[in-house]
Amino acid sequence: MSNPTKSDVNAVATLQEKIDLVPHLILRIALHLPTWRDRFTLFTLCKSTVSLLELESTWRWCCQRLKTEQSMYVPNVEILASSSWKQLFREMMNPSGSHSISVSARMRPLRAIQFHDGSEDGNAATSAKVIVPISQRLQMIKRAKNCSSSEARKLLWGQSAQEDPWSTSAIADKTDTDKENKSNKGPTDFGGAQPGMVSITDTSVILVAPSAGLREYNFNHVLNASASQQRMFEKGANPIVGQFLNGINGTIFMFGQTGSGKTFTMFGPDSESSYAVSSKMASRGVVPRTFSEVIDHCDYLRKQNPNTTVTLKVAYVEVFGNDVSNLIMDKEKVGAWAGVAARTVLEGHASVEVNTKEEAEALLRQGDQNKRRAATAMNDRSTRAHSIIMMDLYKNENDTETHSQLVLADLGGSEQLKKSKAEGEERTNAININTGLLALKQCIDAVNENKEHIPYKNSTLTQLLSGALGGNSRTSVVVTCSTEPQHASESMSALTFGKKSMNITNTAEMEMRLGTSAIDAIDARLKELEEKIRTTERWENQIVIRKDLDGEEKQLKSVLVGAEDLREEYEGLIARKVALVGC
Repeated sequence: MSNPTKSDVNAVATLQEKIDLVPHLILRIALHLPTWRDRFTLFTLCKSTVSLLELESTWRWCCQRLKTEQSMYVPNVEILASSSWKQLFREMMNPSGSHSISVSARMRPLRAIQFHDGSEDGNAATSAKVIVPISQRLQMIKRAKNCSSSEARKLLWGQSAQEDPWSTSAIADKTDTDKENKSNKGPTDFGGAQPGMVSITDTSVILVAPSAGLREYNFNHVLNASASQQRMFEKGANPIVGQFLNGINGTIFMFGQTGSGKTFTMFGPDSESSYAVSSKMASRGVVPRTFSEVIDHCDYLRKQNPNTTVTLKVAYVEVFGNDVSNLIMDKEKVGAWAGVAARTVLEGHASVEVNTKEEAEALLRQGDQNKRRAATAMNDRSTRAHSIIMMDLYKNENDTETHSQLVLADLGGSEQLKKSKAEGEERTNAININTGLLALKQCIDAVNENKEHIPYKNSTLTQLLSGALGGNSRTSVVVTCSTEPQHASESMSALTFGKKSMNITNTAEMEMRLGTSAIDAIDARLKELEEKIRTTERWENQIVIRKDLDGEEKQLKSVLVGAEDLREEYEGLIARKVALVGC
């Protein structure tokens, strides 16, 4: 290759100057390039074009091209306000593969503490302070003061209380420790481990609980008590909803103590908000927001290509023990017996077609009215069973059908009977809820321990959620926690469940199948041609003249004749089928 001439160098310099002046023209040029490989080759042409890849606006443009050219789902700007367009583009370009379960922890605002005499103190919840066990407290003093263990013990035992970083902590009211403190055999400001939250950041929670001490948990997202429903949807649900609309199975489920905000997060604070699909009500939860996004995208697909067939089917069931009730069919029992109930739901036999937001609202309203609810000491609107919404989306475009499934599960709250004070029927309901949650924890533990057998069939709940736990689904778990000190043990248990869930890896693949119309037509024609060729084609002797250096030579050769046109069509159909199937 010859060296570039001076004119070539000047031409390149002139081109770069023009690119520097009008970088937005690169995006205009990219519009006319056929592949993303060509587009990114253009983006890396020079320093000015490479700088475009550092802008979120460029990646937003890329996402919008996927929506326009390939009819893929792209969330609106409000939903993606605090997220990365670059990360979204990467997810859209490579949705399949192995992914760890995403876990978000959401804190419920403090509520008034109820005392044994029935009175309440609205300030008690906020004034309760935290102290930690002696062993962990010594470690913190050593780190903060950079001192030895003996010096830390002297500081802790009251010789210089002002230097103790935890000297302002509250003293647990235990009369048994008073004599011990007076005898100077222990720290003068320590009476035991009082539970509570220590720290909450965007990705971590630190709390102390009886018999466990101080524990730190790290998650994908942590939402404090002031987080809005919009932010919860953006962080914990919308990525899964987007993948579902683009052909990948997804699961979102809530886990936590009763009264910790699961149903609030999944549906909303009241019945009105729980089925507000059409309205922009700020308090509506994950379910109505999901229906709104799904139906809007289905309408977009139909509008973009009238030849595209889009079908959305929805099942809304309640799992009580091992029984499944259809909430949109007047609580009709699903499946003849418990063993087939989950399969009946998963295969779509309990589903109805939904086309509009009004139909979705009617479905949610009917389901909400049929739910099991009761007031307990911990929650005046406690859901007394597991509620599951299952969406199946079928898209048929150019004889290619894509099917994806989304599971939205509002699990019943785990509870201690001595706290919820459930009696009679409600006590039975609580036991059924806890039994299902125990089976779910056993599956989580088995997956974490890499056991060959995962006990999905131990309960109907785990059968319905099997795809979310190491199966073919992108999964998001939302752990809800009560921030009151008296619920620290339950919050720690829920956070531990979330931590174990993060260790599970699912392999989600796009489920596509060619439309039966094209393949069946080709197969039928191939069989027809095979029969015609068999009956029409015959062997015939022909004289073939072969030329060589010695001259011409006549040879007798047997060849197949009579079906040349049929064979040409047959071979063409075989090539077409291979092109469609890809193998």
